[in-house]
Amino acid sequence: MYDRSTRLFGLLWMLSVALTLAAPRTAEAMCCLCRSCGVAPFCVDGSGGSVACATFCVQSGCASTVFDSVDSCAGGCGVQPDAPTATPSATRTETPSATPTATATTTATLSATPTDTETPTPTETPTATATATAPPTETPTPTPTVSETPTPSPTPGLGGRIRYYVAERPVEAVTVAVLGDAPASTSSDASGAFGFASAGPGNIALRPQKDGDFNDAVTSLDAAFVLQLVAGLRTFSADQRLAADVTGNGTVSTLDAVRILEFQAGLLARFESAEFCGSDWLFRPDPAAAANQTLVQPLVSSGVCQPGRINYTPVEPPLGGQDFVAILLGDCTGNWTPAP
Repeated sequence: MYDRSTRLFGLLWMLSVALTLAAPRTAEAMCCLCRSCGVAPFCVDGSGGSVACATFCVQSGCASTVFDSVDSCAGGCGVQPDAPTATPSATRTETPSATPTATATTTATLSATPTDTETPTPTETPTATATATAPPTETPTPTPTVSETPTPSPTPGLGGRIRYYVAERPVEAVTVAVLGDAPASTSSDASGAFGFASAGPGNIALRPQKDGDFNDAVTSLDAAFVLQLVAGLRTFSADQRLAADVTGNGTVSTLDAVRILEFQAGLLARFESAEFCGSDWLFRPDPAAAANQTLVQPLVSSGVCQPGRINYTPVEPPLGGQDFVAILLGDCTGNWTPAP
């Protein structure tokens, strides 16, 4: 039976092998120098690329790497102090494969409910004589139908909608707080909408927050995306970079891929960036323009979190369309979907 550490090592090994096979080789003399280890530095020739080198050194407990695509360990590996040459073992412990499984989302279709319509009662018209004539035709008397005029919903004093950063999927159960002179809070509904009956007076800020509800969206595929970004094989949008920086240090690196794998394997309860922000989600303001409105973008760097919010100095209700874009930490592939 494999313990969780073995499962994580297996996931890292599979990513390393896949990236090694996919990386182009410009020369056989590709050296990888691992430093800042628990043991003395060591060097390996024939590395598949910078990402494979970084992954191998992280697996070996080393915090620093040097990769040179044209040098060898014997040549100093990029004019570095000589280090012993290590030969990776070809025999590995059998590791179960973690294959991401796509989950189909069933969308319920609303069916129109039939309305019972009262059938009018026909009026019989008798014939004037006993002479055989054609039977009387029953003529129904139409019944006038009263049409109800729908009552429009009142515009909230302050409201908007929260949608995911990919495909604009609605995000439910987001706690939206009003901070400042008139504090209050509410939650988004199944359509992602939220609203306050009144807002203000005075200076206030609108700030969302949400915990959990990962719905298996964070997987080893997210870690692979991060490694591809580090290797220059993929580009990220600004929202994807916010999702990928799970260490909360303001950059996206191989360490973020390791943390995502640890979380997916159950070895990490919560990402560092989520701890700093007090929320497993980040929210980018995307509202309709309004008077006295200032947007504060989400930012996590060096262990400090600035949650996204909208400031009003002062608020002038009614205000609709004060929307936010939701970003689940760790989900840089953007495959999160609401629970069925």
